[in-house]
Amino acid sequence: MGFERKIILTTLEDGPLTLKFDADEGERLALAKRFGLLELKLFKGEATATQEKGGAGIAVQMRFKAKLVQRCGITLEPVHDVLSETFFVRFVEGPVDEIDLDPESDEDREALEDGEIDIGEIAAQYLGTAVNPYPRKKGSRAMDLPYARGKVISEEKAGKKANPFSLLKKLRDRD
Repeated sequence: MGFERKIILTTLEDGPLTLKFDADEGERLALAKRFGLLELKLFKGEATATQEKGGAGIAVQMRFKAKLVQRCGITLEPVHDVLSETFFVRFVEGPVDEIDLDPESDEDREALEDGEIDIGEIAAQYLGTAVNPYPRKKGSRAMDLPYARGKVISEEKAGKKANPFSLLKKLRDRD
């Protein structure tokens, strides 16, 4: 199940169009799985699409709010986060890689396809880039990990199987 919210370009002929979105439970579950989240409690926002003068493209201003739960990279405990993002995307005819891109600009460019824009997918992609790749529970430190303070325990004590080549090493070292 994707997060599909499409704007048909012909609806912009009468002026700007604002589309509000609020992901339902199934969509939030799918997005949480897609981005490796424990839970996506809220994902809602809006997009305003405007036909540019002369038909040069479609300008889309988008914003969203998300409430999510991730696993702490150190303690593995749940970490709650709230994201609020605003961004601008310009949709243009033709391949994007052939367009003169301004490296100083904050605008992203996407190619127009099939006379429609999937606002939901664009919002989902921006959600994915906004998620903290290394979430940490407040107060957790890398030094809290056993191996960070020289407290490495043997594989046997950790309950893991010994390396299958360790027996061969013992035989080699015996000679």
